[in-house]
Amino acid sequence: MEKPKLILDTSVCGKIAVSRNKDAIRRRMHQNYRLVVSPNTLAELSDAIQGGDGSHFETDRERLRIAAGNGTPTFVEWPVTFALKRILRLPHPPKMPKAKDFEQWFRVILRAKDRDALFAGTVRRPLLGRNYRQGFDPQIVRRQQENGETAHVERLKTVSRKNEPPPSPETWAAEMAKMLGFDLTPEQKLAFAKELDAAYRYDVFLWKAATDPNNTYDFDKHKNDWIDAQQLFYLCDPDIRLMVEDRTLATRSAGSPQMGQVVRFKEYLKQNGLKL
Repeated sequence: MEKPKLILDTSVCGKIAVSRNKDAIRRRMHQNYRLVVSPNTLAELSDAIQGGDGSHFETDRERLRIAAGNGTPTFVEWPVTFALKRILRLPHPPKMPKAKDFEQWFRVILRAKDRDALFAGTVRRPLLGRNYRQGFDPQIVRRQQENGETAHVERLKTVSRKNEPPPSPETWAAEMAKMLGFDLTPEQKLAFAKELDAAYRYDVFLWKAATDPNNTYDFDKHKNDWIDAQQLFYLCDPDIRLMVEDRTLATRSAGSPQMGQVVRFKEYLKQNGLKL
């Protein structure tokens, strides 16, 4: 029987990277799981590379290695793309990156001599030709993240102004698919919503916070909620586990049967006799 797949949250990667017991933690994880990388985790960790003066370049890359696991890294596609293909068997949306694109991005970052070479586009890729050079534009990552975060915040602000009740699971599912250009049939809406229960509950939690007159939820200070919400789409695959550092996901998606696929990092360490 194959081991379940595991996606590490960025905060978990950061904790492991600076742990004195890093090697022991990684060995145990590889005994229990097959690590896979989500584009959101990859984007967040890659985005950190452009910050500062480059003195933490190796630490930033180490977090990427931890997320990817041992051997050849395995990447999944963008959350909604992944869910549409897995649940409804719909084709890959046009213009959306594929898993192989993320693998190439990852390999360029790890092959770079230093951050300057990475940004200058002088990283040699032997398999692509003797004189072939590649680089990494951090602004591509930042724009991708900002677009998602901005759309998330603007949506909640609109919800707050209109003060409407949360959408039904089917309406919500149709909205998610429509963002990638798919108009779902009634049967597809039901199937899509059913397999995205945790992501839907998380969104409803935020929706209610946005419309609660007594709530002090600051939209702009919680942009990263978009990342958490996106990661939950992967739970439509019962073979995938998501390892996180805090209880936020479990609290906001409370009642979802998919919460059994969320692993708390601290609890995992304790259960396996490990320490940071």
